[in-house]
Parts: sequence; C-alpha cells; structure tokens
Amino acid sequence: MSARFGAVAAQTGAQVLVSIAGYATVVILGRELGPAMFGAYSVVYSVLLAVETLGRLGIPQAINKLVAEEADGSLRAGRAGITVGALVFGTLFVAFFLLSPWLARWFNIDDGGHSFRVASLDIPFFGLFFIVNAILNGRQRFLAVAVVNAIYALIKAFGILALAAADRTSVDGALLINALGSAIALGIAAVMTGAPTWRPSFDGARDLLRLAVPVTFRALGSQLLISIGLWSLAFAGAAVAGDAKGLFAAALSLARLPNVVALGITGVALSAISRSLAREGREAALAAFVPMAKLMLAILVPSAAIMAIEAGPLLELLLSPGYVAAAPELRILAVSLGLGFTMAITLSAALVACSAADEAAVITLVGGGLATILSLLLAAPMGGMGAAWGTFAGCAVAAIGCGWRLWTRLGPWLSAGDALRILLLTVALAALSAILPGHGYWLLGELALLGVAYALMLALTGLVTLRDLRRATGRGQGVPGGPGSVAGGRVPDEP
Repeated sequence: MSARFGAVAAQTGAQVLVSIAGYATVVILGRELGPAMFGAYSVVYSVLLAVETLGRLGIPQAINKLVAEEADGSLRAGRAGITVGALVFGTLFVAFFLLSPWLARWFNIDDGGHSFRVASLDIPFFGLFFIVNAILNGRQRFLAVAVVNAIYALIKAFGILALAAADRTSVDGALLINALGSAIALGIAAVMTGAPTWRPSFDGARDLLRLAVPVTFRALGSQLLISIGLWSLAFAGAAVAGDAKGLFAAALSLARLPNVVALGITGVALSAISRSLAREGREAALAAFVPMAKLMLAILVPSAAIMAIEAGPLLELLLSPGYVAAAPELRILAVSLGLGFTMAITLSAALVACSAADEAAVITLVGGGLATILSLLLAAPMGGMGAAWGTFAGCAVAAIGCGWRLWTRLGPWLSAGDALRILLLTVALAALSAILPGHGYWLLGELALLGVAYALMLALTGLVTLRDLRRATGRGQGVPGGPGSVAGGRVPDEP
C-alpha cells in the first residue's frame, strides 16, 4: 500500500488511540470519584470544551480548507490563523478565569469557581494545538497529525493513571493533567509546522474570518447537541437526583465512542473535497467522499445497535454496578450521539468543504436549538431520560438535514443498495448479540466475536472492499493524491 494510505490509516489510528485514552480516563475517574464527583467533573469539563470549541471561531476548519487550496509552500492562511488564534484564546482564557465563580453558581458546582479556574489553564494551549493540527491537515501531513495526537492522548491517559496509582485522584488534578497534555502536544506540533509559520501576520485574516464565522455557528449547534443534555440536568438543580448528572455523564461518554470515526475522517474529507472541487470539479469531490460515507455508516449503524443492546453490561464492566442505572439513557444516546451526531458533524464538514458553511451552520443550529428546548423542558420532570430524548431529537434533525443538503449540492453519496445491505447486516449482528450471553469480562469475548463475524459479513457481501478503502484515502482515480490528480503520487512529508 502507498505511503498516503498508510498516513491516513495512521491518523485514523491515532484518533482511535485518543478515544481509547479518553475512555480510559472516563473509566478511571468514574471509578475513583464516584457518580456525584464524576458528575461535577463532567459538567466543568463539558463547559470548558464548549468554550474552547466556540472560541476557535471556526478558524481550524477554515484553515484546513484554505491551506488545502493554497499553492504548495504558501504560509499565508497558517500565519493568519495562528496570529488571530493567539489573540482570541489569550482573551478567552482571561475572561473564563475571571468569570469562574459565576459559572460555578450557574451550573450548581459548590466550590466557588475553583475547578473552573483550574480548567481555564487549558484554553490557550488546546486552542492553538487545534489550529496547528488544522494547518498540518491542510498540508496533508497526516503522519504528523497522527504522531502529535497520539502523544497528546498518551500524556493525558498516563497522567490520570499516575494520579490514581498515587491515590491522588481529584477533579482539580484531572483538569491540571488535561492542561499539561495540551501544552506538551502544542510544543511538539509547533516544531512540526516549522518556525516560519509562527511569524505573526494578519495577511489573509479577512478571508479566514469570512469563512470561519458561519463555521463558528455550526460549532455552536454541535456543542449544544453534545452538551445541553448534561447542562439541562445541572440547571435543574435539586429537581433531579444527586447522582443523575454522574449517571448521565457516564452514558454520554460511552455513547460518544463512535465519534472517533468522524474525528479520524472529517479532516481528510474536508481536505480531499476542497482540493477536488478547486482543481478537478464536483465529480472528483463526490468520488472522494462516497467511500468515506459508506465506510462510516457501515461502522456506525451496527456499533450503535450493539451499544444499545449491551448498555447495562457495558456500564457495569467499564465503570461499576453503580452506573448500570444509566442503561436506559445510554440506549437512546447510542443512537442519537453515536450514530446521529457523528454523521451530522461529518456531513456538515463536507458542506463546509463545498463552500456551504452557512447552510451547515443553519442546520446544526436548528438541531441544537431543538435539543436545547426539549432538554430544558424535559430534564426536571423526566431526569436523564428527558435530557436523552431532547438530544435524540436534535441530532436526528441535524443529521438528516445535513445529509439531504449535501445530497442536493454534491450528489448522491449513498446508494439504496448499500443502505439496505448495511441495515440487513446490522439486524443480523444485533440478533447475534441478543442471543449471546455477555456479562463481566465475558462481554469482551462476545464483542470480539461480533467484530469477527461482522468482518466476515462485510467480506462476503462486498459492502466495503479494499478498493473502497483505497479511494477513501486518496489512492483512487481522480481523488487528490491519486493518478491523474494535481498531487498525484505525492507522499506526505514525514513529521
């Protein structure tokens, strides 16, 4: 296989490692802190993540697109992005730090804002780290992105593990480890981009922000879809049980496991579609995206089904029997976040690449707004189930809306035959999962068996072929990096 195939596979593998490390963190913190304190940590971290995501102002996605369209060697978009990003995240850090007591009162965290102040240390480091990653993605240096993301994941995982081994696990300690991981990863990524990229410059900032503004509103809608369920329980205060936030946070964390598929593919998809549209036209862009979409759905649909079926045993195995009560919420969130949200962010990223960032923003905002209204209305009377159903409704609207708009703008990205085969294989796999007993560590054996069975199903039906994988990673005809393209045969730079 070509170096390009290996590079993209490495980036996806790194995102899998990030996800595994993240879930290791969830497992350790969930077990060590208990539902109540784990709920407090999850609220603080989700607010931090939302602020960091919105504070990026869509700059990383805009940089990815603009750098991918630039002539090789141009640093204009990257320099402008880093300069603007440094100013934005510096300001955001100060504001978050000063507003920490108010945030603690609003989200019912009884520590006077101390945890929010500790969390704020991550803002400047993680913000710039994300921007630098976008520059490397735009340059199609996927190996470099893979390496730095893997390092970032391992630092955080081993840091949390060290706290647990020393019996020093705490909310503040976990937040400090988070900031330390971002700082070290940023330093390594900065070296990979090269010193010239870090020279301050506002040249190109106007073009960057023009594209970034609608992407920011897309990010707002996405963050509401992810976080409003948990926030609605925090806002409800005494109206919900004390452990409700921790139980919902556990279900939320597990349900988002399939999001790693989107994290590994959206950067590649955005770059591939942008380059294809700029250099070869709509047909080449569609050819680049179709195998990615089919591969994603072939993974996501059965994954959501299995997670819903095995919700209780999964919570018991990964966390503790005390979290099994969150199984009903996990069944709903597995479909809404694991499948719906993952597809929504991928399809909306493809719309951004098609110069339809404003449409992606409107659709995700509508979905996020619906999730907000329903979650806030249902959280107090229904608890975690109300928040879960609100999230489900918003994710469904966002995924269906983005999928339809991409279909009308780019073309049919999934055939009826492929959709039917994915559905039939999922039903067969779900039936097998329901038959097989799986509790405790036996569940790992069941999941491994299901994975092998599904791989055989894919091979026998020809749903996902090696040719699809080659096309999805840029080796096919007419796809960036494939024969006949402008960058044909170019091997990504080594980190």
